[in-house]
Amino acid sequence: MSDWRLNSGHLPPLRRQYYRRAREDLLGARGWLTLATERVAGWAGESSDWPSILPLRPSEFLPASRFLLIEEQAGLSYPLRVGLNTIGRFPENDIVFDEIEVSRRHCVILVHVRGACELHDTASMHGTYVNGARIRMPVTLALGDQIRICKRVLLLARAGDDEPNLDNDFPPTAVD
Repeated sequence: MSDWRLNSGHLPPLRRQYYRRAREDLLGARGWLTLATERVAGWAGESSDWPSILPLRPSEFLPASRFLLIEEQAGLSYPLRVGLNTIGRFPENDIVFDEIEVSRRHCVILVHVRGACELHDTASMHGTYVNGARIRMPVTLALGDQIRICKRVLLLARAGDDEPNLDNDFPPTAVD
């Protein structure tokens, strides 16, 4: 099943082929539980959209992501949700960076229900880096990993932590 945020009509033919392969790998990496959670979250909408008279909010019965990206230079944080989290220049992305060097659909972070978090580069022109190494295939991330998208540097942290303690025993991800 495709995701409308991952359409590729804007790419030249050769790059479109790489993008489609990356997209298929990404969509195939979602497990059934992650896919089901994405679907239900889409149907349920945001908690703020629910009438106040209802006893439950979607956030109370759907698994929540435990991750966020921190951009220390800008003082920003980006919460990640279970499922696909798209990053790029297009306004339809979950995280939008408007620099021209950032590809329209640069990369995707896939957060699984059971806690794993993967980074997929989607045939970006300038690449996606984890801990200084360009990724060529999907990478399972660890807390404290540094993700670089062009000039943007993001740190993967646990949601709810006031200050991420990156010196804990979170080993950096090994990238070959």
